[in-house]
Amino acid sequence: MDFKPNEWFVPIVNNYPQLEQEYLRLELNKKTATKAQNMSLESINTQWLRIVQDAIAIV
Repeated sequence: MDFKPNEWFVPIVNNYPQLEQEYLRLELNKKTATKAQNMSLESINTQWLRIVQDAIAIV
């Protein structure tokens, strides 16, 4: 069997590992959230939204 992802899934597959690494880096510091951490998380959320919008555009 040969499995190939649908076209719309490719942007998610290609970009998720980098976003996951950035997110996990923030999770290493379990202290109370700082303004810098919140800004970093907001940046990750924005990037994720862009990736999902790209996937939706393909569908």
